[in-house]
Amino acid sequence: MYSAPARSDDPAWAHGQVVPGVKNASICIYCNKRINGGGVTRLKYHLAGIKGEVEPCKKVPPEVKWQMKQLVDDMTMEKERRKRIRTDIGNSQSASNDEEIEEGDAANPRSGDIRSQTSTRMTVQGTSTSGRRIPLFASRTTPGSQPSIRSAMATKEMEHKARKVVATWWYDANIPFNSANSYYYQPMLDVVTSIGPGFKGPSYHDLRGPLLKDVVHDVHEYILSIKADWRLYGCSIMADGWSNRRNAPIVNFLAYSPRGTVFLKSVDTSGLRKDKETLLEMFDEVVKEVGQENIVQFVSDNEASFKAAGKALQQRKEFTNGHDLCRPRITRFATHFLSLQCLLKFKKELRQMFTCTKWVESSHGKSRVGKEIAAIILQDKDFWPRCAHIVNVSEPLVRVLRLADSEEKPSMGYLYEAMDKAKEAIKTRLKNRMSQYGPYIRVIDARWDKQLHSPLHAA
Repeated sequence: MYSAPARSDDPAWAHGQVVPGVKNASICIYCNKRINGGGVTRLKYHLAGIKGEVEPCKKVPPEVKWQMKQLVDDMTMEKERRKRIRTDIGNSQSASNDEEIEEGDAANPRSGDIRSQTSTRMTVQGTSTSGRRIPLFASRTTPGSQPSIRSAMATKEMEHKARKVVATWWYDANIPFNSANSYYYQPMLDVVTSIGPGFKGPSYHDLRGPLLKDVVHDVHEYILSIKADWRLYGCSIMADGWSNRRNAPIVNFLAYSPRGTVFLKSVDTSGLRKDKETLLEMFDEVVKEVGQENIVQFVSDNEASFKAAGKALQQRKEFTNGHDLCRPRITRFATHFLSLQCLLKFKKELRQMFTCTKWVESSHGKSRVGKEIAAIILQDKDFWPRCAHIVNVSEPLVRVLRLADSEEKPSMGYLYEAMDKAKEAIKTRLKNRMSQYGPYIRVIDARWDKQLHSPLHAA
């Protein structure tokens, strides 16, 4: 099995990386699998999903998989063609050191070592070249690779004409010259040439319609796959402040991980004070979108306001392990309940915070309001039992509220039974003591019978 050089121009290398210091080893950029031995050929089998040689890649894009299959098929056909030619020639011509092979049969004249036949000449495109070793399975785009029949018949004049046609379209469409450096430029040409003559390019309506939707979907799925890996490897958030051509201040947020960099969003800070409080709210919003558990570090500019906002962000959720105490929701009732629920959940951490040195020495800890709040958290014997009691009674009602606000399915037919279950749950939680649950049930019934009760609820 032939292996192309690690630094060749084989199109398969656009989808893999060379392992430094390890001969003929590569790494797939889609699944990060290391492929030992075989070089670019085994990488092609891996990307093409062909079993037997190497484990198939499960994350390769469909168009790349199709392209690799075409390259592997070309390799196989070329190998079979050469085998038939060697069989037809036989040993009768093995002694010939000066035979000429027609272009349609451009192959090795014997099965021996080609390097020993230094005087053999091969007639290609009407010219003769020395019989140096030519890679049999390199890609058509690899310099010095064995050409296919179609490409071998292409003269320099034909290649120049093809380049000129591409250039004419390029200039007519006013495409920037650096677009030729695009990652997708050469793969596009490879796919088109593999189809052959008669291929019709996508129309104006195709490009702005179904193809655009397909590519957007592929990009969306690719971004989701990167975000899924954040849970395994984490990511670094980068905040970069700069000014555009109109001198408008912009802050870009990006997430870097081993899979690559993902642009999160760009915030125009025109008209906003670039102080600690403003930046802190921006940073906190990004942290919530990405998920604190997925963030390894937060990298920002070295300005004083950025540094101050970073320190404040670090202190904001130090004792609650990144969770919010106040969880705002659409309905005021749900917001109050969820906030009390969070207070109970982080009771131990809150008590630790109000006794730590940072709080005692801070300006908040020395203020009148800060001392009153600390006294409630640390000394008030009724505060925590009351919180627990309110949460205990309110939780069944919150479940009914979630059912009523749900957009997944119509809730009208379930509401009647849900309210009955909520009242029974309240009675059970209060140990079926009439003196305990009675006041709550009477309030619920009064509101339910006068305003909410309807035959539709039992439909």
